Amino acid sequence: MKRFDRRVPVLVLLGLCGGLGSVLAVARDVAEYTLAVVPAGRSPAPEGDTILEKVVPPGLHSVEAEVILTSAGIPAGEDGPEGWAIVVSNDDCMSVKAITLKGVVVSTVLYVDLDDDLATKDDILKRDPYFQDLGDPVLFLNLTGKATKPLGGEIIGAATAVIMRSEERQYLHANAADVVLRLVYEISVKEGEATDCGASFADKARVTNYSSSPRSRALQVTSCRRPASKTSEAGECGSA
Repeated sequence: MKRFDRRVPVLVLLGLCGGLGSVLAVARDVAEYTLAVVPAGRSPAPEGDTILEKVVPPGLHSVEAEVILTSAGIPAGEDGPEGWAIVVSNDDCMSVKAITLKGVVVSTVLYVDLDDDLATKDDILKRDPYFQDLGDPVLFLNLTGKATKPLGGEIIGAATAVIMRSEERQYLHANAADVVLRLVYEISVKEGEATDCGASFADKARVTNYSSSPRSRALQVTSCRRPASKTSEAGECGSA
């Protein structure tokens, strides 16, 4: 999980790995933001990393995961996040098979100017909630890609950058949790061996309007040594 402390307005230039370019972020003071990578459909663990354990046959296995952005402590009447830039790194024993924003729908607040004239203020419609697909090209920015090290081009994970609509005012609800990215990892499991892999957040992460003193929760994926054809959910890996 990554924490973002709001400060007095300051401009922060964000550079993303993987050739996704730069995003301008502005910082304010007080609220806390966290990022967590979890198995798809699960909530982050209350404390520490989120663990996924399964008994699987040897071979390549896909693990679906999600990145959850949570805000807390935002004063009443203030906006939630308007954008974010995230790099999720992973251990060498796993690789990124797919990254997507398409179909990732978040609940937002959207202000629509009915006559497209910014000079008039009496024709602005507030839509709350407005359900926004993060893969929709109507957004000012929505990028995904493989994240690489600055030198050498070695892939270290996945990267995404999102900024809500620019002509209209749009933001996530404050003090809420939203899935903001979906990933599929591929893990190779050898016969008779336990495979322990993890994904976590790289240092470069920002939420628009906030600086990055991140607090992060990682995802740990473990395959246990059990009969090759038997599959088990978390909690049974220690069983005989």
